[in-house]
Amino acid sequence: MEYYRTRLDRQGRPTQGDGEVLLRELYDLAADPHQLTNRLHGATREREQALGVPESAKRLAAARRA
Repeated sequence: MEYYRTRLDRQGRPTQGDGEVLLRELYDLAADPHQLTNRLHGATREREQALGVPESAKRLAAARRA
Protein backbone atom coordinates (compact mmCIF):
# COMPACT_ATOMS: atom_id res chain seq x y z
CA MET A 1 0.00 0.00 0.00
CA GLU A 2 1.23 3.51 -0.74
CA TYR A 3 0.04 6.85 0.59
CA TYR A 4 0.52 9.92 -1.59
CA ARG A 5 0.61 13.68 -1.09
CA THR A 6 -2.51 14.27 -3.21
CA ARG A 7 -6.07 15.45 -2.64
CA LEU A 8 -8.91 14.18 -4.78
CA ASP A 9 -12.19 15.76 -5.81
CA ARG A 10 -15.52 13.96 -5.45
CA GLN A 11 -14.97 12.16 -8.76
CA GLY A 12 -11.60 10.82 -7.58
CA ARG A 13 -9.50 13.16 -9.74
CA PRO A 14 -6.37 14.77 -8.27
CA THR A 15 -6.85 18.44 -7.37
CA GLN A 16 -3.86 19.26 -5.14
CA GLY A 17 -0.44 17.89 -4.28
CA ASP A 18 2.51 16.56 -6.18
CA GLY A 19 1.77 12.83 -5.81
CA GLU A 20 4.94 12.16 -3.81
CA VAL A 21 4.87 8.86 -1.91
CA LEU A 22 4.58 9.66 1.80
CA LEU A 23 4.44 6.14 3.21
CA ARG A 24 4.71 2.59 1.94
CA GLU A 25 3.42 -0.47 3.71
CA LEU A 26 4.13 -4.11 2.92
CA TYR A 27 2.94 -7.06 5.00
CA ASP A 28 3.55 -10.80 4.80
CA LEU A 29 -0.08 -11.89 5.04
CA ALA A 30 0.82 -15.56 5.45
CA ALA A 31 3.06 -14.93 8.47
CA ASP A 32 1.32 -11.74 9.69
CA PRO A 33 -2.39 -11.92 8.75
CA HIS A 34 -3.30 -9.06 11.11
CA GLN A 35 -0.79 -6.73 9.41
CA LEU A 36 1.09 -5.85 12.57
CA THR A 37 4.60 -5.59 11.12
CA ASN A 38 5.23 -3.26 8.19
CA ARG A 39 8.19 -4.87 6.42
CA LEU A 40 9.11 -1.53 4.82
CA HIS A 41 9.33 0.45 8.07
CA GLY A 42 12.90 1.77 8.10
CA ALA A 43 13.85 -0.35 5.06
CA THR A 44 16.91 0.58 3.05
CA ARG A 45 16.78 0.97 -0.72
CA GLU A 46 18.46 -2.44 -1.00
CA ARG A 47 15.82 -4.06 1.22
CA GLU A 48 13.05 -2.44 -0.85
CA GLN A 49 14.62 -3.84 -4.02
CA ALA A 50 14.89 -7.31 -2.46
CA LEU A 51 11.16 -7.17 -1.60
CA GLY A 52 10.24 -6.11 -5.17
CA VAL A 53 9.01 -2.64 -4.22
CA PRO A 54 10.36 -0.74 -7.25
CA GLU A 55 8.44 -2.95 -9.68
CA SER A 56 5.25 -2.73 -7.63
CA ALA A 57 5.62 1.04 -7.35
CA LYS A 58 5.92 1.30 -11.16
CA ARG A 59 2.71 -0.71 -11.62
CA LEU A 60 0.88 1.46 -9.06
CA ALA A 61 2.08 4.65 -10.77
CA ALA A 62 0.88 3.35 -14.15
CA ALA A 63 -2.52 2.48 -12.66
CA ARG A 64 -2.84 5.99 -11.18
CA ARG A 65 -2.25 7.52 -14.64
CA ALA A 66 -4.78 5.23 -16.35
